Amino acid sequence: MGTDHNRNGEIQKNYLTLKVLIDYIDRDARGYGGVKTINVLQSVCLLPHNTCPSDGSLITFLCSKKTSKLEATTRDRSNVRTREHDYVTVPNMTSETDEHGNLALHLFLSNESHVRGGNAEIVATLENQILSALLHRYHEAISIPNSSGDQPLQIAMKAGRRRVLPPLLAAYPDAVFSDESTLDIKFYVHVLGCMSVPSIFFFKGGDMGNISDDDEKQANIRRCFTTMFHLVRARPNITSLVGSGIPESNEGGADITLGSKDGLLERMTKKNWWNNIKIIVGKIR
Repeated sequence: MGTDHNRNGEIQKNYLTLKVLIDYIDRDARGYGGVKTINVLQSVCLLPHNTCPSDGSLITFLCSKKTSKLEATTRDRSNVRTREHDYVTVPNMTSETDEHGNLALHLFLSNESHVRGGNAEIVATLENQILSALLHRYHEAISIPNSSGDQPLQIAMKAGRRRVLPPLLAAYPDAVFSDESTLDIKFYVHVLGCMSVPSIFFFKGGDMGNISDDDEKQANIRRCFTTMFHLVRARPNITSLVGSGIPESNEGGADITLGSKDGLLERMTKKNWWNNIKIIVGKIR
């Protein structure tokens, strides 16, 4: 029974992947949707999450070196834009930009369809795996702004992608200081709360398949504490809030109670959600 279930799951995943690729080829052939201006990875990053395999395998496959070699045999090199070189023998689709200067990472983080329900831990794990694939081939993308001048952290915030904030912060903590909205005291405390819950992070140039569960857990915990220390050291006045227990005014908005395990994992889809955070600092029991 389990074998049949797994086989049906693989068939469904392959079918969804085939549908996505056929649609891409069809639009390319008919000249619809500006396909010529973006590569297939960028196109998939923009698709609604329910049209692709739920495990993120399509995006991770398109990020691989194997796919890059296949891509090299199918494209006209004269129209490729890249952040690394004007010309490369084997294309790296994670470092290529669309006609507006956006990387695949920017497009993935801006995709609001990924703000969804379900098991928070499972969804966060899957999204972190996609982030790992996008950044493994081109880690510099973590600090590169999009066409609007927003860095990946700000892009994720504006799209309501709260579950990807911890790995983004762990990879590039200084992004917090690059925008006025992230310097808001409420968001700053919220960021520290996010980092207090260890997640599965990606590692620069690392291979998660070679890391044992225990080593991975310890590495994640160290990454969380290191990032939190870096953030607190940058704004030491944040410690004055500890033990205050005084909530800020929050008229007309949803709340996230910091110091609550459940509050840290709530899904917020409203624009500028970080402005609606109610600070109640206390111990997590």
